[in-house]
Amino acid sequence: MLLSAATCVHPAVRTEAWWTIVHCVSELSEDAQTLAGNGVFDAIVGLMTTTDASDQAILPAVRTLGHLSSGPLSWM
Repeated sequence: MLLSAATCVHPAVRTEAWWTIVHCVSELSEDAQTLAGNGVFDAIVGLMTTTDASDQAILPAVRTLGHLSSGPLSWM
């Protein structure tokens, strides 16, 4: 459900979803592992390839990538 909101066409919904994801992955937790295993990387790539640099969701998506890349290699 959260990843669906992160790919929503409504910019405000999409941005809020990405900030929620940042919060969920800010610690090495079951939430972070679940998001990593359920397509958050694909959602980040999708966002980066389909929006322009002014999209407000870019910043939290990049922060999400940073948090997850500092986690276990099994998340990648």
